[in-house]
Amino acid sequence: MSYTWKTELNRFQQMALIDRLIWLSKLSSFLSMLARATYAIGSDGVDNPIALRRFNELLHRVSDQQLSIARGKLERMPDEQFFEMLALGSINLGIEEVLLNHLQ
Repeated sequence: MSYTWKTELNRFQQMALIDRLIWLSKLSSFLSMLARATYAIGSDGVDNPIALRRFNELLHRVSDQQLSIARGKLERMPDEQFFEMLALGSINLGIEEVLLNHLQ
């Protein structure tokens, strides 16, 4: 995990519960906007189904984490593992820099 992701993880862990939920909401919203780049312009088709599937999987994990935090579940994915997954997913999609800039 990059230094920037570690910094964001530390910032996240210092947040109050409501601020963590807001951070995850902001992340979900931005990921869904970035996923639109996979659509075929002017049609109902998809130009990049592999990337769309990756975005979908990432959004699924973010939503699960958000729900677990909101419900107070202690058995959820540890923050360190979750942020490692975010880092890897953002690198695989080529969105790491734009995503980190948006979250800060």
